[in-house]
Amino acid sequence: MRLVARYFAKKCYGEYQRAALSETMGISQTTLDGKDLEGVIFKWLTAQGGSQGERAQRAGTQTDSEEADLWPIPQNLPGVQAKGKMVDTYFFNAGKRQAIRHLWQVAMQQNGGTVCVFSDENLKWFYEEPGFLDECMEMARTLADHGYDIRHVSIAQGEMHSAIAAMSFMVSAYMYGMLETYYYPRLRDNLHKRTLILVPGQAAVFSGSIGQQEEAGITFLMTDQELISFMEQDFERVWRLCHPLSKAYTIESWCEQRLKAPWDDNTDLSDCMQVNSDLSFVTVPLELLEFIPAGDQRRSTTERIIALQSSYFENRLAKQYRFVDIINLAALEDIVAGRVLMPFSYMGAGEALPYTPQAYRTHLRRIVSLLKRYSNYLVVMAQDVGMQNMSVFVEKNVHALIMKRELPLTIYEIQEQNMAMCFWEYLSTKTKSLRMKSATRQNSIDRLEEKIAQIDCYLKEHSR
Repeated sequence: MRLVARYFAKKCYGEYQRAALSETMGISQTTLDGKDLEGVIFKWLTAQGGSQGERAQRAGTQTDSEEADLWPIPQNLPGVQAKGKMVDTYFFNAGKRQAIRHLWQVAMQQNGGTVCVFSDENLKWFYEEPGFLDECMEMARTLADHGYDIRHVSIAQGEMHSAIAAMSFMVSAYMYGMLETYYYPRLRDNLHKRTLILVPGQAAVFSGSIGQQEEAGITFLMTDQELISFMEQDFERVWRLCHPLSKAYTIESWCEQRLKAPWDDNTDLSDCMQVNSDLSFVTVPLELLEFIPAGDQRRSTTERIIALQSSYFENRLAKQYRFVDIINLAALEDIVAGRVLMPFSYMGAGEALPYTPQAYRTHLRRIVSLLKRYSNYLVVMAQDVGMQNMSVFVEKNVHALIMKRELPLTIYEIQEQNMAMCFWEYLSTKTKSLRMKSATRQNSIDRLEEKIAQIDCYLKEHSR
């Protein structure tokens, strides 16, 4: 708190600033005109009392002995943490990561609630330590298991590494079904940056920085109920200025929306990119419908969505828009064992619909056909795309779609263009690293045809 008081004392030099401060503290402005402004602010912040008025009255009268009974003030800052009563102080990027770990530990002491997150600071602290991003994803998973969700106010990150780290975490949180996202629609000064992460009624992490400052200064972890209450009000004020970042659809509501506003020749198009945990939905051939049992309610929904997607997809390719499709080829033993599900398995109630070897071969032949027909269609293969049971589709400068391939199937649509572009850059970075290994169009065709030949050989051997 001494450091907070020192900061505000240095910044509060104008007459109008001191007038506003005296009104907030409930004391005369002459008290603030003295030399020890830092001490007055510190005593007001740390004074004990049942109301704001009591705290203000005690701000100018608290004795040094009373002050000494509060939390200790670090004399030097060689480490990353200084413990106090109700407020712990952390230093540098390592300290901020430690504050997040401690906040998670506090949250795990209770079940359920909403974690509120706002940050527009540079996220180097988030991505620079190997393994910390994965650690945060695991924290999110355990919070979801304990009944928490996350209310996240997004600010499009201008720095590439920060944007990619933010998108990686958002995608995993969407996967856990715990993310409620909003975006702040107004311009900010890009000078004063802040982070506020709080678990209402339990703890809050707060920090501030200037511009694209990469090394964190001071981060506070607060467990004092009155301070947390102020932080909750602060987050609430920001949140009320925001708009929802994403819309959630069931597959039925998505089909209904697309049928009401179908794509046609006048629809604005742009380049697209998609990453899938298996084969992509947009390339599903209509022939796969025969593998859905007669009478299965998913058949009609699937037929409608395949027809819509196929028309839109091929119309885009015919107009020479680029489409990058990142897919994961399944092992033959997984296909034979029925462990690879067809995309429409998640489109309603019913038994899982795994690919048969014949169905998987039919889908691969469709992809090869598209590669040979359209030079602007590119397939990139990866063994691990880092998105189990998910697909992410981004249309440049238009929107991003995140599909959670689990029952019930959920589609999240992000229309805010700055955030959609962050997803685009996120997938572009993924694609570049993968294309270093698999590169050419002919190489993609060769690999797909090798897999088709492998399935042909298996079917031939088992037809005897």
